[in-house]
Amino acid sequence: MPPNPLPSAPVEPPGSPSVMAQPVASRRALAGLFLSGLFLAFPGVILVAWDYHRSSDYAAMGLYFLFMNLGVLAAVQSARLILKRRGIKTLLASGCLLAAACLVVLAFTPPPAPVAWRWAALFGMGAAAGLLNAGVFQLLAVAYERAPAATMNLAGILFGGGCLAGCLLVGAGIGTYGLWLPVVLFALVSAIYGLWYLRRPFPAAILPEKVPTARAVEAFRSPAAILLALLLFFQFGSEWAIAAWLPLFLVQRLGVSPGAGLWLLSLYWLAIVLGRILIQPLLQRFRHGRLLLFSVLAALLGCMILASTNNLPGAGVAVVATGLGFAAVYPLVVERVGARFSYYHPVYFNGIFSVAFTGGLLAPWLVGMLASVMGIGAVMLVAVAGTLAVFVLLILIWVESKLNPL
Repeated sequence: MPPNPLPSAPVEPPGSPSVMAQPVASRRALAGLFLSGLFLAFPGVILVAWDYHRSSDYAAMGLYFLFMNLGVLAAVQSARLILKRRGIKTLLASGCLLAAACLVVLAFTPPPAPVAWRWAALFGMGAAAGLLNAGVFQLLAVAYERAPAATMNLAGILFGGGCLAGCLLVGAGIGTYGLWLPVVLFALVSAIYGLWYLRRPFPAAILPEKVPTARAVEAFRSPAAILLALLLFFQFGSEWAIAAWLPLFLVQRLGVSPGAGLWLLSLYWLAIVLGRILIQPLLQRFRHGRLLLFSVLAALLGCMILASTNNLPGAGVAVVATGLGFAAVYPLVVERVGARFSYYHPVYFNGIFSVAFTGGLLAPWLVGMLASVMGIGAVMLVAVAGTLAVFVLLILIWVESKLNPL
């Protein structure tokens, strides 16, 4: 399944404004991605810290992910309005400051406080992540045009790094200095970054030229775009079904402690981050279509091992295999999105990312609904089914590229 050739980007002289602006854009985009990972991984990290591993009310747990997903979707239109009227620095700062306020609420309203506080705060955190993601895709536009797979791989490394940091800090807080301290620390970091975004100028050259919305909508309706968006929808669904429920699954299925469950979740995110680092040199040596296929098969194998294991070492091996398999899928698929279309526009790619992450947060909610009927084993049922769907969609995308070559 060879990759389609990418459109060549013009090479600009070293002193041109857009080239000189790239380090500015990169630093701020990477900071935003790290924070986005921290925010969006939060519900999966916090469930066992809130003692939900002692409960079998899985449907109530799933609602946390549903409210965060609604926040992400609500931010899509809001981000466009803020960007148009107030600019990119206000967009990024709004996401950070909103998340800081929501984290403060969550720090002081754990169970048995009324659940409506947590629903509202997680909705706000989803909206904050959506605002950040919209700004980040604007900032990454210039770098993406020159190296799509490498840019998105680096973005994935920072996003996964934020998820990993959240797991490690909350895991360390259980049984030691308390849960409220890492959550307040997250809020403080978010507020500092929000003020940093407000105080720093953003060169206009880092933003790409505006592409008519009608053109982006027309391209999004094409079979290739729909298949690629569906692939990311199911890929994120599988990845986040595990990320959201793994600690609780391990505590209830294998009898490990909540702290051990969070450390294994940290291992999962570490495998994803390391996998994206290790695959970077492979992008220049191997055909990207084959790397994508092997990654999906490795993730499927890891999911099946995790579904059948009954001991901690087996779970550790499965978690690493699954994380390494998932690591390369997103950057390689986004590269194929760019290969199928003749232009890049960050709003268009942010739309595909929003569709993808809708799958990432709807899957944990679906797990909660299914687990209320089938038990905690529904976690791996959803993860395996989603990975199989990704495999089938890869085949369909390959067929579509043969029938409709560029």
